[in-house]
Amino acid sequence: MRKIILLLCILACTLLQAQIDQYGYQNGPLIDTKSSNEFAGLEGSIYLNGDEFTKGKIFADEKVYDNVDLRYNIYKDYIEIKMSESEIYKGSTKPNYAYEIHGKKLYLVNYQDKNEKKTGYMVCLFCTADDMLLNKYTKIYYPPEKANTGYQKDKPAKFSDNEDYFIKLKGSSYAIPLESNTKKILKQFDNKQLDKFVKEKKLNLKKEDDLITFFKYYVNINQ
Repeated sequence: MRKIILLLCILACTLLQAQIDQYGYQNGPLIDTKSSNEFAGLEGSIYLNGDEFTKGKIFADEKVYDNVDLRYNIYKDYIEIKMSESEIYKGSTKPNYAYEIHGKKLYLVNYQDKNEKKTGYMVCLFCTADDMLLNKYTKIYYPPEKANTGYQKDKPAKFSDNEDYFIKLKGSSYAIPLESNTKKILKQFDNKQLDKFVKEKKLNLKKEDDLITFFKYYVNINQ
């Protein structure tokens, strides 16, 4: 029995190494394509910008691999890599891997949300080696609802989109949620110089472009 287990382990390692040699980067496990299509036909999509794969980039071990068929499964929070029509793999979750899909760079980030520590993919809006402004996409599933009366219609199952901003600052092990409006964000950072900058530039930190401008300034004055 031990010999069989050992042989299976050797075979698995050999196949993984062959895969790395062939493509240059490491993947996660093979995805059951039937289960990945379980929500087909529902209103909305579980993926970033639609169900189709798009040419993207993999950043792995200081190397960049272009023109890789990628898509981001927001609902299940993993990257999908298409090797062929019958082979779709999860992206590697190694900490030094990142992915660019639809022009958005995704990092696997440790974060804290409602006092719960989690790990998931986030889009980098502005990032340095020490500080990160991030956007976390989530998909909310609403099951079908039967009509209560003859005057109502059944509601089909659907997905809706949700986005939350996070910050990971120098010295922090976890990204934390960013507050929801300008006043609360300024209180969160607690810096008079930032208060003055926002007032002078008339920034509305509920707008993503203004938020990025604000964060770039924060990074600049804290270098």
